[in-house]
Amino acid sequence: EHYLQTRAVPVDLARLYFEEAVYRIDDHGTAREYRALAFANDAGGYELRSPSFKGTLGSKAVRFIPATTLRPDAAVFEGAMDFVSALAHYGRERSDANVLVLNSTALIEKGLERLRDESLHTALTYFDHDGAGRHATHRFEEEGARYGVRIVRDMAGVYEGYGDFNEFLKAQQLKRYRAQQRIERDD
Repeated sequence: EHYLQTRAVPVDLARLYFEEAVYRIDDHGTAREYRALAFANDAGGYELRSPSFKGTLGSKAVRFIPATTLRPDAAVFEGAMDFVSALAHYGRERSDANVLVLNSTALIEKGLERLRDESLHTALTYFDHDGAGRHATHRFEEEGARYGVRIVRDMAGVYEGYGDFNEFLKAQQLKRYRAQQRIERDD
């Protein structure tokens, strides 16, 4: 829970998409237990995240989460934390769009294949404001048509000035906290 608080993601929301992984590492006869958030992917593997660890258990793959209604578009995120950050920002538990979480910008082609397999023609990309994110956006724009993705909308302007959606969410939470502190001091 503490890790989620540092990421400004509500625990109840995270429980809908993450599990808790408990694992042990034997270091020269001394076994230590660790905990991490585990986000399932479409290959049966898990993306693990904790304050001190970022890795994959099992196979690395994308995760597709279908919309509850028939839609021709998909919101595409680099990672699970940005996906749940977007839900938290918009005050939702579920996306009203199809969602594709790449789990790595190295999986862009697999992501495009999945969008093709789902017959989705529009990708709303929420990639990081860094070199990898810009490259991912460019690849979606350049290669999307080969996979039937005719429209690519770069949605990263929502969190302009921040590295990614989660960084934006944390900053918004801090602003609300500071505003609340000012209100309480003024009373």
